[in-house]
Amino acid sequence: MILPILLIFPLLAAVPLFSLRSRRAERSVLIVHALLTAGAVIYWGVAGPEEFIGYFRADSGNLLFLALIAALYLAVIPASFLYLERQKASELWHRIYVVAMLLFVFSMTGAVLAKNLGLFWVFIEATTLASAPFIYFERHQSSLEATWKYVFICSVGIAIAFIGILFLALSAKGESDLFYTDLIANAPRLGRFWLLFSFPFLVVGLGTKAGVAPMHSWLPDAHSEAPSPVSAFLSGMLLNTAFYGLYRIFQVMDAAGLRREAALFFLVCGFASLLISAVYISGATNYKRLLAYSSIENMGIIFIGVALGGGALFAAFLHLVAHAFAKSSLFITAGNIAHRFGTKDIAGVRGLREADRPTGALWGVGFAAIAGLPPFPIFISEFLIAREMVTQGRFGLLAAFLILVTLVLYGMARAAFGMYLGSAPAGAKAEPPRPIEWLPQAVLLAILCLVGVAMPEVIRRLVEMASL
Repeated sequence: MILPILLIFPLLAAVPLFSLRSRRAERSVLIVHALLTAGAVIYWGVAGPEEFIGYFRADSGNLLFLALIAALYLAVIPASFLYLERQKASELWHRIYVVAMLLFVFSMTGAVLAKNLGLFWVFIEATTLASAPFIYFERHQSSLEATWKYVFICSVGIAIAFIGILFLALSAKGESDLFYTDLIANAPRLGRFWLLFSFPFLVVGLGTKAGVAPMHSWLPDAHSEAPSPVSAFLSGMLLNTAFYGLYRIFQVMDAAGLRREAALFFLVCGFASLLISAVYISGATNYKRLLAYSSIENMGIIFIGVALGGGALFAAFLHLVAHAFAKSSLFITAGNIAHRFGTKDIAGVRGLREADRPTGALWGVGFAAIAGLPPFPIFISEFLIAREMVTQGRFGLLAAFLILVTLVLYGMARAAFGMYLGSAPAGAKAEPPRPIEWLPQAVLLAILCLVGVAMPEVIRRLVEMASL
């Protein structure tokens, strides 16, 4: 069976790496793990995603998220090798990076595969512990502060989510456990008071890891301090993993006849996230923080799409995929920019088109993808969400949505164009770009372009199955 191998391999592989002390072995293990994850997704996609063992299950509902983990893992690995080479990481920190990556991917995979809400909670907490070393990796004072902030806020969020799980268990009255399928099947018999009381705690708690307001403040600091390949994974997959659990709980609320109340909470979080991004993104001076605020905005859009339902539900999951690929590409490219210019400040980067043509092109195309310009799929998802608002006659929401998205777009465009145009400063390193610097991002953006122009049937099916 594929599933137990996928779960056990990273744990078994992490232990001997501390005794082998071989960089080649450490990198080989990462490559094997990424290929194993991709192979499992391909196998389930061909043979059917119905495989389960104990508290874990691969099915049509989580196959999209597993596919995202596999795809981004393959993109992040070469970028990680390049980052470690540039940082001249010691043997110890090279080993810490590899082991933390194994455990980070393991915890996200376990959270997505878990078919029990309690077990999902355990794995979400594990993602915090596994990813914290990355934020401290460069060992600056700001890195230390960002790490403590990340651990503290996310731990508080997880504690709040645990309270919500306890209230959800009370609503079951001993007649249903915390398995998603049982909760949905028995939803009409759940205690409405405790179920409704639990939902705000779960939204705030798990919404902390999903990067939406009101507990989003860890995200800009963590993304700006973590290695760029890790920032790609944090934004492209960790946020989606937390959202996966929240969507399962949203389904329980819907089945219990409380969709309107659940949608209200999602709308509030979604528009609050758009507002936070619109306010802060124009004043961002660090381009990695700029991308982090953009992640808050895009998660808000996903929450809004789920709340609206109808055609916007498919749009929300399409947006989830598009954001994961586009933002991962941008964060990896941001690592190349930081290496070339020696700064993360927006004002210190000018003339990307002259200093490094491939990086400049990837930065420009990546901006077009995240901004939702045709032919990229974010244009489709945002259009479908706006159309659903028109269909439902919610013109006030439509106006607020368009204004806030436009403000975010303006803030990002001003920074992106400023970095791309102008003359490169004398301090920019004049190194010939290597394929490893631009190939992963180019592949991610090419896939996005394909999805926007002629969506492959396999991707459409994955998105549809996840949104059911």
